[in-house]
Amino acid sequence: MVGKFALPATFLLSASRLDLSAFNVRIIITVILAKYVMVAVACVAARLTDPTARNRVGTMGIFALFFTQSNDVAIGLPVV
Repeated sequence: MVGKFALPATFLLSASRLDLSAFNVRIIITVILAKYVMVAVACVAARLTDPTARNRVGTMGIFALFFTQSNDVAIGLPVV
């Protein structure tokens, strides 16, 4: 009930009441740029740790997932 209905409903209710004139776009741009930098670092790290990987793009993708969404994937995956 909480994960499927209550929490998404709370987020949508909060988003509908958001005052967009007080919204700072620079924060969103900074977060997006930081994610891109982390994906680039993850690709370099994947390339350096396993230079002879058969599926280089897949390895870089997995590294990028763990770099950018560490709380969601890297901690949640072992729990599941």
